[in-house]
Amino acid sequence: MAKHWKLAAAVAIVFMAGSALFYFRSLIFGSQFGSEYEEPAHDVVLEDGDIQVRRYEPYVVAEVTLSGSFDRATQDSFGPLFRYISGNNRSRQNLDMTAPVLVEPAGSPSSEKLAMTIPVLVEPRSADGAGAGRRLAGDGIDTWTMAFVLPAGYTAETAPLPASSNVVIRQVAAHEVASVRYNGRLSNESAERQRARLEAWLAVRGMDHQGDWRIATYDPPFTLPWFRRNEVLVTLR
Repeated sequence: MAKHWKLAAAVAIVFMAGSALFYFRSLIFGSQFGSEYEEPAHDVVLEDGDIQVRRYEPYVVAEVTLSGSFDRATQDSFGPLFRYISGNNRSRQNLDMTAPVLVEPAGSPSSEKLAMTIPVLVEPRSADGAGAGRRLAGDGIDTWTMAFVLPAGYTAETAPLPASSNVVIRQVAAHEVASVRYNGRLSNESAERQRARLEAWLAVRGMDHQGDWRIATYDPPFTLPWFRRNEVLVTLR
C-alpha cells in the first residue's frame, strides 16, 4: 500500500511540475491567454463575475459551414480557414508600378498572409442555413459554422478573395453581446451548460437577445484545458 501511495505522489508531483512549466511558458510566450493575438475592437459595458456585456466595432470574418457532429465539423472547418489566412487566397491589393516587369505562369494569382486573431467563433446552423435556435447541443443540430475574425482594417470588399469555395467572407456590423467565460475542453455540451447560465442571467435582468448563441475560443489547441479561455456569446437587441 505504501508503494502505491509513493507512486501516486510521484505522479502527482510530475503532473503539477509539468502544469507549472506550461503555465510559466504560457506567461512568457503568450499562449495561455492568446495575448499575442489581436481581438476585435470592443468596449466592456457591464461586468458581473465571469459575465460581460460588450460593444463591438464592425469587423470581418472568414467562415466555413459544414454538416456533421460538432467535433467533426469544427475539425474539418479549421483547415480551410487556416490555409486561407496562411496564403490560400487571391489578394485584392493594388500595388504601385515598379520595375522590373515580371512574367509568371497564368493561374498563379498573388496571395496574402493574414495575422491570426482571436476568438475563433463556432455557431450551430440548421439544414437550411439559418440559425439553429436556442441551444448549442441536442437533437436537430446538424450543421456548424466556424469563423476566423480578420485583422482590423479589412472590410468585406478589401479582404483577400478565398481560393476555396468553402470559405466565405462576411462583414459583421457593430453590435452588443453578452458573454460568459469558462475553462475546459471545447465542446458543445459544456457550452450548452454555460448558455443556460447566461440565458438565466439575462432573463433575471430583462435583457432581450437575438438567440444567436455561439461559442468563442481564444487559445491554441495545445493549451491545457484548465488554462483555456472559452466563452458563449449572444447578440443583444
